Amino acid sequence: MMARIRGVPAFSAAAVFVVGMLSQSVAQPSSKGRTAINDGAAKPVEAGALTFKSVSVDFPDSSTTFPSGAGVDVVTANCTICHSPGMILNQPALSAAAWQAEVNKMRHTYKAPIDDADAARIVAYLVNMRGKTAN
Repeated sequence: MMARIRGVPAFSAAAVFVVGMLSQSVAQPSSKGRTAINDGAAKPVEAGALTFKSVSVDFPDSSTTFPSGAGVDVVTANCTICHSPGMILNQPALSAAAWQAEVNKMRHTYKAPIDDADAARIVAYLVNMRGKTAN
């Protein structure tokens, strides 16, 4: 099981943190031969052949919970291993076939440990909550 930081897999949050820290604290030689530290302003910092820039990333609110409904327990148990409810609920409305393709991608490409029965219930829940309606 992967460690999580506020609903984000730890390795993703750590990468953002490291990039942010590098952009603010990479030492640079000054014109007087001393080392200067970036003051944290949003300006590029050069370190050899690399240039680091400050970035800001907004993640969905991690205190969001799934609305109740048939299958909410299965979605919570399987999907929140990697995703926050807010991240899932902020996805665009998709057709049943598109939700099935997304769940298949999670299972087969990203190796999410979801069995067949749970996958069907997850798709049904997502279609119910974020399904595309016919126009």
